[in-house]
Formats: sequence, structure tokens, C-alpha cells
Amino acid sequence: ESSLSMAYFRSGDVAQAIAGFEKGIERGEEILKRDPQNRSVRASLAGVHQNLGQVLLEQQRYAEAARHFEKSLSAAGQGSAGDVSGQMSASLARIGLGRIARDQNRLEEAEAHFSAAVRTLEKLIPGSRDHRVLLNLAIAYSRMGDVSRLRGKPVAALNFYTRALPITDELIAVDSRNAVAMSARAECLSRIA
Repeated sequence: ESSLSMAYFRSGDVAQAIAGFEKGIERGEEILKRDPQNRSVRASLAGVHQNLGQVLLEQQRYAEAARHFEKSLSAAGQGSAGDVSGQMSASLARIGLGRIARDQNRLEEAEAHFSAAVRTLEKLIPGSRDHRVLLNLAIAYSRMGDVSRLRGKPVAALNFYTRALPITDELIAVDSRNAVAMSARAECLSRIA
């Protein structure tokens, strides 16, 4: 259901996307009531909350988005340390919470969330060259650069942007149609210029 809901969102049907995510959350919570130790459902639920938070964030519905990002963190936090999917959901939720804090000029809080996402993603790199991990790490570095720039720390900002660039270059070399990597690269370059 999460994939279908994201398809609705990408096609512009936000209401249908939100309804689909909410239905998926309801089903996941029903299963967890019967089987609270079901790690697969817990990881899926973390992902659905994270995706719904992202949709709400894009709609600037910050309070609702933050609530779903927090629920994603909670569900992901109850998984095992080797649960890459749960750790990815947690890092994406942190990036979402950081964006909300940044947009509301709570820069220290934004930095804390982005830093937590970076730490989580950097731990995943040695065991995996998963392109999703790399892409999200590049985005987290870029967001850390934005916060550093806004806090008047241009050297730190430059450091984060230049850490993101080789990752985006690697992703574009693998898939020259990777629009998200190209956008992240362009964003970093525009900030450096």
C-alpha cells in the first residue's frame, strides 16, 4: 500500500495518498496488537509513517509530519541493530524532523537531527554500498551544510557540501538518470559557488 500511496502522491492526488498511508498504518497496528514482536510489520510501519511524514512535510503540515516522523523513529528503534530497513526509516525520519526544525529556524535542533541521520547512515556504509543509503547520506551532508551556512559557519558548510559531492557523482555514474542525485549535486554546487 505504501508504494501505491507514493504513486498517488507523485501524480498529485495527495488526499488519496494520505488515505492510503493511514489505511496501511491502521492495518499494521492491528497486526502488532496480535503479534507485538513482529519485526517485519514494525519495520514496514516505520516506513509507512516515514513516507506519510514526508508527504505531510511537502504540504507544510509540520505538526502532523513531525508526529509521523516520531512514530517512525519509535517503530524503527524497536528493531534489531542489523535491521537496515529500520535504520533507513529512522535516518529519513531524522532528515524530515531536521527539515521541519530548519524551516522553523530552530537550527540547533535541525543540526541535531541531521547529525543523527549522518551517524546512522555512515554506520551502514561499510557493510553495504546500497545506493539508497548513499543517496540519503549525501542529502544529510547537504542539509548539514545548509544548517552550518545558516548558523554562520561557512567552513563547516563547505566541508559538508564537499562530502556530499563525490557521493552524488558516484550515484550519477551508476545511473545517469538519477534525478534525486542530480538535484542534490546541483544544490551542493550552487551553495559552494
